[in-house]
Amino acid sequence: MAMQIAQGLAKAHSKDIVHRDIKPANVMVTTDNVAKIVDFGLAKLTGRTQLTLEGTTLGTAPYMSPEQARGATMDRRTDIWALGVVLYEMITGQLPFKGESAQTVMYAILSNEPEAITGLRTGVPIELERIVNKCLAKDPAERYQHADELIVDLRRCKKESTAAIGVTRTLVSAQPARKRVSALAGVVLVCALVALAGYFFIGREPASKDEKKTFASIAVLPFTDMSTQKDQEYFCDGMTEEILTRLSRLRELKVIARTSVMRYKATDKSIKEIGEELGVATILEGSIRREGDNIRVTAQLIKVEDESHLWAENYKKKLASIFDLQDEVSQAIAQSLQVTLTPTKISAPASTPPKNTATYEYYLRGRYQLYGKFLRSRRESDFQSALNLFHKAIEIDSNYALAYAGLAQAFHSQWVFSGFRSQEARDLKFKNASMAVKLDPALAEAQDMMASAYLTKLDFEHAHRTLKTALKLNPNLADANYTAGHFMQNLGLYDQSVKYFYRTIALDPFALHVYGFSASFLMNLGKLEEAATQIKRGLEIEPEFLNYYLFGAELAILTKKYDQADTLIAKAEKIAPNLVVPLKAMLLAARGEKEKALALSQEHEVYALLGMKDETIQSLKNRGDEKRSLYLYLLHYPIFADLRDDPRFMALVEKEKKKYEENLRQYGDLGVE
Repeated sequence: MAMQIAQGLAKAHSKDIVHRDIKPANVMVTTDNVAKIVDFGLAKLTGRTQLTLEGTTLGTAPYMSPEQARGATMDRRTDIWALGVVLYEMITGQLPFKGESAQTVMYAILSNEPEAITGLRTGVPIELERIVNKCLAKDPAERYQHADELIVDLRRCKKESTAAIGVTRTLVSAQPARKRVSALAGVVLVCALVALAGYFFIGREPASKDEKKTFASIAVLPFTDMSTQKDQEYFCDGMTEEILTRLSRLRELKVIARTSVMRYKATDKSIKEIGEELGVATILEGSIRREGDNIRVTAQLIKVEDESHLWAENYKKKLASIFDLQDEVSQAIAQSLQVTLTPTKISAPASTPPKNTATYEYYLRGRYQLYGKFLRSRRESDFQSALNLFHKAIEIDSNYALAYAGLAQAFHSQWVFSGFRSQEARDLKFKNASMAVKLDPALAEAQDMMASAYLTKLDFEHAHRTLKTALKLNPNLADANYTAGHFMQNLGLYDQSVKYFYRTIALDPFALHVYGFSASFLMNLGKLEEAATQIKRGLEIEPEFLNYYLFGAELAILTKKYDQADTLIAKAEKIAPNLVVPLKAMLLAARGEKEKALALSQEHEVYALLGMKDETIQSLKNRGDEKRSLYLYLLHYPIFADLRDDPRFMALVEKEKKKYEENLRQYGDLGVE
């Protein structure tokens, strides 16, 4: 109906006619369910006589535009404002601007902002709220300039929206949909109420134990930028991340990591589809409108199973209190999930806020540049831009730990992309991680980066202690669980390593690299079918990922699918020729091509596949080091099957077992179940 009204206005405006009295009483719905604009009695050609206050009825006051209320010049944008008021009323069942008299209504129009639609009614698409808000911009220059533009957005919203329309939170009972039709002009246009499809959560009895358990998982989708200039994407991403981080500190909740939820920015998938892909029971979606120092945040918590709404709220704050707003939102969500919070759990993990919001903004921009651009493009310019933004944050507040943690992460990425060869990047990672921990020991991200820095130096004692601290502060931090997986792998605790990689995947289902690593260590444990499942899951997300070619080729060799291994090695060779040499040697050895295999590699895997027992055992002895245990690898990796009755091999197994048991005793406990 809104599109039909807008189409009528477009035709009138094309003739330079401004209606100036769009309201429900001046829209008639025919028996064919078509909305028609009537009563052009107040209409004037553009640029002619203005409508005075004395010429307006009291009933029209709520639909007046700000310029109309001031008695200023009106044009087609006045009609677009009035249609915005009508649309707001159709959706929510109430007017955006109310008062006991025409004067108080007009004061509200000129001075107040309407209550957020999504705070009044659940199930309303965020895009539809944006459309209405644009119609109701007080400055005509910020509204739709032509009705045709409004029609395009309404049509797109109708096409893309898959969510069922909910019901106003304040309703006590649902009523059948109806429309009032009359042959006379002056019919009131009423928005049909959708029959209640679920049940209300307001005033419900507390959830059962089983239901509470089901609810204890959430994905925070990227917040939508509703600002007029559409220039607040970094700020929206920052809000998403901050709320996500605060929630992830609660042990009762499974919280999906940012790298996975950011894939759903501007998605057309339904809540149910997203929830099933991420393995969560609830999803938070929201929007941010920022105008100067004023921020309005709207958030909705949705149950994945039936897309019903558990909770919705909107918050209005000054930018200076954004940190309080983030805490307020995250706490409200956690309570709606019926998680029992204690003061310790809420306050203990809180990090030190920056001295001012400019510091925070530079940090958010740096994060956006690092994660949103550099990690995808690998361009030096994007890397330098991220560094510059973090440094600007530090210039304003030299004690802001998050900025140093951001720098540490940036240099870690540079070190990885250098093929682990840049000593300078590794040292700068350590330096900035150390500073972050020094400034804010309660920051989980800082402790995780410090643990990772210790691990690159094979300082297991300090890495273990720091990693325990990070996981205690935030057990749901996917990065910390990933670091834990590599920590355990470096000690030969492959069973523990797989456990933490699985935790990482649960928290970050789109962490591509983790599927490959988990598959690798599952192969070390002899769990080939489980490894195949992990590789398959990774390929479903990204079919062209190098790691899956490499680990897939290894698995194909172990399962004697040599043609498949050939194909995967060929794909990997096009991307990274040097990395496929060991796999080529293994494949040649598995096929019995001894000379060709040994020409490429003389490692224990090749010897074992060729049945060269003496060489295999000697190579394994040479490979051993002081800390890493080969026990589980020797015990379960398939290529050693023919060696397990050899006394020399079994003696080596026993030696590595003692090392394994000591590592497990000393480092196996990170304080996470």
